[in-house]
Amino acid sequence: MELSNFHGIIKYKNDFGKFVITKTYYSPGLLLKEHLHRNPILSIILLGSLTETYQNFTCKCNSKSILYKPALEKHENIISKNGCHCLNIEFSKSFIQKLRKNGFKIDQVMTLPENKNNSIIIRLQNELKISDYYSVLALEGIIMEMFAELYRHKYLMMSKKYPDWFNQVLKDMEKLHERDITIEGLADNAGIHPAHLIKTFKKYFRITPAEYMRQKKISLVCEELLLEKKSLIQIALEQNFSDQSHFNKFFKKYTGITPSQYRILHSDEIRKS
Repeated sequence: MELSNFHGIIKYKNDFGKFVITKTYYSPGLLLKEHLHRNPILSIILLGSLTETYQNFTCKCNSKSILYKPALEKHENIISKNGCHCLNIEFSKSFIQKLRKNGFKIDQVMTLPENKNNSIIIRLQNELKISDYYSVLALEGIIMEMFAELYRHKYLMMSKKYPDWFNQVLKDMEKLHERDITIEGLADNAGIHPAHLIKTFKKYFRITPAEYMRQKKISLVCEELLLEKKSLIQIALEQNFSDQSHFNKFFKKYTGITPSQYRILHSDEIRKS
């Protein structure tokens, strides 16, 4: 297939036949004026953030966000002051036809917020690192999973609106320290019963409040692991793990790899400051 030209510095590129994966670094404050791509693209924000503007709307994509745009969709990008590392997956016509046969409508922009993408993104990156005979099949499965999550989120947002009390719960979970968060406390502040809180949370996010907080903790830990000056034991203690062994087990359970392996996987993104 005829490939798109990506701006920025290309760190990695591999053609898997049905799709091409390119890892690109965009410098801080870079403005990419209105442009388009020949093929549909799934963009994964590994680190940093960017703002993408289309004719009728603008979306902010933070670290671990996933963004899909169809072919020939005109857009403009502004890279954040911290720069941005992206994985761009460009699809062939045969792969798009397969998506259509599986019921995916791939003619519109879709985004998946950063709340719970760490695990699936890390699995994709780890598969790229393994890169053996079975990797194409494994990568295809992970990409299909990403599309499923994109559509679930899209239709959830179309069909449901958070009640006001639920927005209050989310705000409390953002501002409170994890040690201060309890189901009873969140429910009491929102004026609802704890059982109703759990039921509603699972309705919107398909996970419990506790699982949501664990995933947010994984996101925070991943950011900490990209700081070169911080040792693993320092991160473990700061994030309230009893010891490094507990930290390792927790991290591997949710990502499939250890904190050390995560650092190796992101060696070119490690920040010295």
